[in-house]
Amino acid sequence: MDPFVSIVIAVIVTVYIIYRVLRTTDDASVIPFATTRTSDDSRISHAYFSGYSGNSYPCAEITSDPNLPQIRAIHTKVRGVSKRNEDGSDRQQIIRQWCRKGDALWFVREPNNPFDRNAIQVRRVVCSDVPDKPRLGEQIGYLSSSLAEEFSQSMDCDNLVLMGEILNFSGDGSGESVGVNVELNVYMPMPTDTPLPQRKTRTSRRTSKKAGDKAARQVEEPIDVSHSARNGG
Repeated sequence: MDPFVSIVIAVIVTVYIIYRVLRTTDDASVIPFATTRTSDDSRISHAYFSGYSGNSYPCAEITSDPNLPQIRAIHTKVRGVSKRNEDGSDRQQIIRQWCRKGDALWFVREPNNPFDRNAIQVRRVVCSDVPDKPRLGEQIGYLSSSLAEEFSQSMDCDNLVLMGEILNFSGDGSGESVGVNVELNVYMPMPTDTPLPQRKTRTSRRTSKKAGDKAARQVEEPIDVSHSARNGG
C-alpha cells in the first residue's frame, strides 16, 4: 500500500476515535431533567467525573414536567464543603468562584463510596453551548447522611429524582469555610399504569316509603350534566 494512503487512513481513524470519545463524554454529562433511567443505570461511572465548570444554570430556568411531580421540599445544608474532590479540586474555591443564590443543583448517587454506600453527591448545574441543555458541573459536597439514607434506595430502584436550589450562604468568607444552604426538591415519576380518572358520582340517601321500613339505603347516581338537567327539564 502506498505510504501516503496509509498515513491518510491512520489520520482519519484517529480523528474518528477522538470524535467518538468526545461525543460520548458530552452526552453522558447532560443533565437528564425530564428523563427516567433503567435499573442498570447507576447515574455515575466508576471513574470519578470531575464535571464541567462555567456559569451556573439558574433554577428558575428549569421548567416543570407533569410526568415528574414534586412530592417534597426540604431545607438542608450541604455537607463536606471544606473538603477536596477526588480529582483534587477545592470545593471552597468552586463555591466562592461560581456559586450564587438561585443556582440549580443536581444530586447524584455514589453507591461505590467507601465510607457510605448511601452517599449522594451535590453537584452544580452549568450552562452549555446548547440552549436548554445544562450539563453536570463540579461537586460541592454531599447530602447529609440521614437524608441520603432516606432517599438512596428510591433513587436506585424507583427513579426518584433530587434537584435543589441554593438559598444562601453561611460564613463571612474571611478565612472561614463558606457553607451552602439549599432547598432540596424531591420528584417521583408518575407510574405508567396510572388509571384514567373516572366519571364523578354522588351519593344520595333515600328513605323507603314502605310501611314499617325505616332502613336507609345508599344509591349511586351518575351526575347528569346535560343541558336539560341544568335547566330543570
